[in-house]
Amino acid sequence: MNIEALLLLLLTIALFTRLSLRVVGPSQTLVIFQNGQAVKVVGTGRMTFLLPFIQTSKLVDTSRRSQTIPAFYDAFAKQAPLVQGTFEYRIFEPIKAVGNDNLPKDIERIVRIALERVLEDATIAECLTEKSVIEARALEIVNLKSAPFGVVLTSLKIDSFPRHRQLLLQITTMPYMIYWQIVEEVQ
Repeated sequence: MNIEALLLLLLTIALFTRLSLRVVGPSQTLVIFQNGQAVKVVGTGRMTFLLPFIQTSKLVDTSRRSQTIPAFYDAFAKQAPLVQGTFEYRIFEPIKAVGNDNLPKDIERIVRIALERVLEDATIAECLTEKSVIEARALEIVNLKSAPFGVVLTSLKIDSFPRHRQLLLQITTMPYMIYWQIVEEVQ
């Protein structure tokens, strides 16, 4: 065997190994596709071989992700958002999540819609005193709606209700404003 044939064989083996070897890092899952169908899921810290040109793969980040609750306003006033806070989610079914390139935006939309639904039925007093109940209701709705995406919300933390506080402040200062208007009219 001559040196050129040996080099060609080594180069072919190196190329085949490069194309077929996959190592899955921490907080990642590898989804392997064959003929466009997901055929295997490889978990964190594992190594696998693919059949080059037959199988493809995609890494999915399964770590927890934190996002702020998207700002949304009521229909009457746009001075302050209804809710401020954060939420955390993670992918629990990589096969469902692998095809969605718009996952963070979809989860934001689901969180916003769930909070809108919960806040429709809540009074100002409930919003200011029972945040944990509102968080639990919203979390339940979000987890039902995000299951088809392979995502689970691990926490939903409402920091404040700026619009409700603003309304409460306006309501408490109203008597003074009315009093001064009456005083000005009398003079």
